[in-house]
Amino acid sequence: MPEAWYSRRGLDDPGLFVGSLIAGPVFLLLLDRTIQFNWILGLCLTLLFSVFLAVLLSGWRRRIYREYSRSFVGAFLLMTLMLAIVVFSSASMILFRLNPHSYSGAATIEMMMFTRYYVWLALEAIPGIRIADTFNWQRPLQHHGPIASGYLLLFRLVVLATLLKAVKEWLYPNTQPATA
Repeated sequence: MPEAWYSRRGLDDPGLFVGSLIAGPVFLLLLDRTIQFNWILGLCLTLLFSVFLAVLLSGWRRRIYREYSRSFVGAFLLMTLMLAIVVFSSASMILFRLNPHSYSGAATIEMMMFTRYYVWLALEAIPGIRIADTFNWQRPLQHHGPIASGYLLLFRLVVLATLLKAVKEWLYPNTQPATA
């Protein structure tokens, strides 16, 4: 579809946001069922979604979103965050199936617990708000070992840093950095 089609879509079109909200749970369910059936198939599907996430994140880093309407960008910010949560939840679930001591904090750990964990991490990354402290939410899981720590670090550095920068530029599009 031509880019002009995207740029005509305005705030009066809630379909983009609804689609973003539906896609995350659908991806999550698909990965959850695949991992339950066979972790190798789940790993393959996770890698496929990871490639899609990498493409989205590289687009945010290159600032290609400047060509589109604010509602389109908002919907894709939400979609990128949800896809990142799904991908990292899936990767963590596969790690947990291979090494059950890599995460603790619940009697039974399932895919939804990892989703809650990464949502909690995303909410904690919002600067200055301290959502978990405000609502007295406890961290759903604890990670143990270098691989689980690496997942957490990768999620924070690559995904959250990129998306928080994009949100800032999306909310304040006319601010230009000062040149020396």
